[in-house]
Amino acid sequence: MTLCLERPLEKTFDAVKSYKTAKSETKNIFFYGLDLKQDRLFHISSAVKDILGYTPKEVMRNGLNWFVEQIDSEDLKHLNDQADQSDRSKLMPQIDYHFTTKTGTRCRLSEHRCLLHDSNGSPSFIIARVERT
Repeated sequence: MTLCLERPLEKTFDAVKSYKTAKSETKNIFFYGLDLKQDRLFHISSAVKDILGYTPKEVMRNGLNWFVEQIDSEDLKHLNDQADQSDRSKLMPQIDYHFTTKTGTRCRLSEHRCLLHDSNGSPSFIIARVERT
């Protein structure tokens, strides 16, 4: 399957550069991959343990719905309102929210997302960098 990026090529290079920079500073950053066609997480980087207290295996086993349930309800309402007001075909490239960690504390996360399309132009995957702010 050929994947097509929604972002222009120059922004893709910026994302790669950002990834390489972030990789060396992963104390507050983790990455994930989401398969939109199967509605499942297929990758969570190991740094999630340091940030949220959950292992990648726990996050993947708990699933996407569980992950969303850990987002502060007011933040989730705000994100849903934003999504309702935006063009449904577009992905919000950055979202910010509070998340409940494994120890029960709340932390603020900033998520930077990129939407990938298959060769037919259908949205297929989201890859994201999540930073504790």
